[in-house]
Amino acid sequence: IITEVEDILRNQGYATMICDCRTDIGREVEAVEFLIKRRVDGVIVMPSGNKGKHFEKLTRAGIPVVLLDRKPDDFDGDCVLVDNQKGAKDAVKRLIDAGHRTIGMITGPCDVFTARERYLGYKEALQEENIPIDNNLVSYNEYTIKGGMSGLRYLVENNKDMTAVFVANYELTMGVVIEANELNLSIPEQLSVVGFDNVEFARACVPKLCIVSQPTKEIAQKVAEVMLERLECENIKEKLIVKLSTGFVEGKSIKRR
Repeated sequence: IITEVEDILRNQGYATMICDCRTDIGREVEAVEFLIKRRVDGVIVMPSGNKGKHFEKLTRAGIPVVLLDRKPDDFDGDCVLVDNQKGAKDAVKRLIDAGHRTIGMITGPCDVFTARERYLGYKEALQEENIPIDNNLVSYNEYTIKGGMSGLRYLVENNKDMTAVFVANYELTMGVVIEANELNLSIPEQLSVVGFDNVEFARACVPKLCIVSQPTKEIAQKVAEVMLERLECENIKEKLIVKLSTGFVEGKSIKRR
């Protein structure tokens, strides 16, 4: 996404500056101050959590802000999102349609927008099929490989009858595959798996993973388009909310029961 956005903006005469906040809200606040001092023209940001009040300093300084992937609870700005809830719901429905009823979910921290949205999709899919919601089947973790590993171990240890798992992030998905190998769990013979947004990794796995995919090129194009519109037409008052659809990459990690 960064590469695509940078190419588009460069063609319009803008240079890009990257601040990697590593999902640390403290670093994010510091980055806001830094960018204001650098007198940047605009800021594209993937928020660390559900708090975004500090972004108001940018807008008060006349700097347009476009949010990417996540929407904070306390900041109203232009936003480019994917339909996380529907993407997760469709993924879990595939597991249900394959005969699975005890389906775990490994997701991110509760205060992260994408984690909340994807959990709602998981919950909605189960409710529509009258499958009880079991909190023991949901593991909340940091969006890291280690989080995926610990999440799968927790679910396996606490749900002996679990036959499938939906993993709601690309690093978590990598962790799940690593931990499945550590636990000598065969995919999909012993555990069916649907991951999220790591198509290259999914293709490298044996068997190839089923993956919810995000339209990264389209996301980048929309983000750049909204930012350029704000830079060229400063008097636009209404906030733009763009929501894009996810896709699904078929693999061989779902076993029919």
